[in-house]
Parts: sequence; C-alpha cells; structure tokens
Amino acid sequence: MFRMSREAEEAKALDTWGKLAPIIDRWQRATAGDPAELQVRARSSLARDDAAAHPYPVSTAVRHSLNAAVDHLHAAKTLVVDAHLIHQAALSTLARASLETAAAAYWVLGPRSRSDRLTHALQWHAQNFIDQHKATESRGLTKNAKAELLGEINQVAVQANLPDRERNQIRVGYRSTDVACMRSVPLHGESERGRRGRWPRRPKVRPSGSRRGPR
Repeated sequence: MFRMSREAEEAKALDTWGKLAPIIDRWQRATAGDPAELQVRARSSLARDDAAAHPYPVSTAVRHSLNAAVDHLHAAKTLVVDAHLIHQAALSTLARASLETAAAAYWVLGPRSRSDRLTHALQWHAQNFIDQHKATESRGLTKNAKAELLGEINQVAVQANLPDRERNQIRVGYRSTDVACMRSVPLHGESERGRRGRWPRRPKVRPSGSRRGPR
C-alpha cells in the first residue's frame, strides 16, 4: 500500500479546506450577523424547552456554543485559506476549541428527552457561573454570587420536575472533554435507523466547566 508524499498530503488538505471555506463563511455570516438567521421558531420543541428553563434558555446554551465553534473554525480557515499561514500550534488550539464547543451545542440540543435537554442546558449555564467564580474569586469580586446563581438554576430544575440525580449533575456543571468524547446519537427529531445511543447519565470524572442554518 502506497503512502502519499508530504506534498500530496498538503495538496489534498488544501483542496479540502477550499471546499469547506464557503460553508464556513456562510456559517460565520449567520452566527455573527442577523440574530433572526438562527431564531427559535415559535411553538417549536426548542421554544418549549426555553419556556421550561426560563430564565436560563436552552437555546442560549446552544447558540453561544455554536457561535464559539464557528468563530474558532472561521479563524482557522482565515489563517489557512486566506492568509496562507500555517502556525505551529495555533491551528490545533483553534480546532480543539471548535470541536469542544460544537460538541457542547450537540450535547445540549441532541437528546430526544426534554428532561435531558434541560439538564444539559442547565449544566452549561452552571458551568458558566463556576468558571466565572474561579476567574474572579481571588479578587473578591464574586462574594456569594456563585451560590446564589446556582441556587437559581436549581430552582428552575425543581420547577421543571427534574429528578434529584439530574439536579446533582447540574450543580457541578460539565467537562468539555467528557462531552466531546460521548458516543454520537442522532439529533432530536432524526430517524435512529435502527441504532439507539444513550447520553451518559453521569460523567465518569467529576465535572469542571435552532431552528435553521445558513443556506
């Protein structure tokens, strides 16, 4: 079996980037432009999720994760395709950030069960507060904010009738590596084609921190 030369591998990679570039550009315009481009459709399943999770919408967790994923991927595309610059480490960092945040969006939006979508979204919001606390506690800026905000999220979980097990998951947030390594399952509303996956009910390690796309 023959192995491609380095020049051939690079040419193939650049050809792939060339095909992906227009798609990435369209997603960048959609996520960075008009908010209506990815608005939540009224009376949709996601709209009902948002109502159940108020004031910590499921769609906010999905949108922010998707924005970050596209932003990092577009930055990588700009370096490779537009600027023709291949940095030693920057592309790997951008690719990892894009993968982890895209996985988070999928993890929140993907489950068929509303309780799972609410649990994951509230974990995402909780992790935001946990990370914020870690970044500011040494300066004495947060005081009791973390406990208060996590308490608010817990009240949302109680009102949504989420079981104790799910509420315990929510309190500790999530780890992006755990989310990125989860087994793939069909997106909410897609056919399983005879294949059924499951989102892990609890992470193996203790956690740390729309409607339509562009045409």
